[in-house]
Amino acid sequence: MNWYKYFTSPDLGPFNDALSPVVQTLLRALWWGCLVWAGVYVVIGIARLASAKQNNRYEEMEREKSGLVFPVISLVLLGLAPAILNAVSSIK
Repeated sequence: MNWYKYFTSPDLGPFNDALSPVVQTLLRALWWGCLVWAGVYVVIGIARLASAKQNNRYEEMEREKSGLVFPVISLVLLGLAPAILNAVSSIK
C-alpha cells in the first residue's frame, strides 16, 4: 500500500463521484497552497520569536507566541484533513 498517496492527494471520500476532476484538482491545489502558507507562517513566526528571545524583548515574545497559534492550528487541521475525510467516507 502506498501511504504517500493519501498525503499527496487526499481522497475526497463521498464527494469523488459528485465532483468533476477539474474541481477535485482545484481543491487539492487549494489544500496544498494552504499547507504551504501555514508552513511559511510557522517558520516566520518561529524566526521572529527567536529574534525577540535573543534580544530579551519579552513583550514582543508574548505577541509572537500568540501569533503562532493560528498557523500551527491550521497546519494540524490541514494535515488531518485526509484522515478526517477518509474516516467520514468509511462511516455507513
